[in-house]
Amino acid sequence: MTEDSVMAMLRSAFQADALDVQVCFEVHAAGVVVHAHIDHGDLALYPGPTSDADAVIAAGPTLQSPLTLTGPPELLTWFTHLFHPQAHPTPLAA
Repeated sequence: MTEDSVMAMLRSAFQADALDVQVCFEVHAAGVVVHAHIDHGDLALYPGPTSDADAVIAAGPTLQSPLTLTGPPELLTWFTHLFHPQAHPTPLAA
């Protein structure tokens, strides 16, 4: 896993309309560290750690793996609302 692949997973799982917040997460996944700045629905992703993270999220090889948090407990809830795969729409009947 690379920084680019973790950032791509985060980007594809991001739900811009989930919460109207300003927060910075440092994400550790499969030995890779990136950070995500969310500003009222806008996402900016960067490789490596950051000194201004509001919380640090540790995950396994996928974002669906068990997550652990270093930081205020409510930020884990924020993270799971902001980053989750979209449900596939149900196909319309013909």
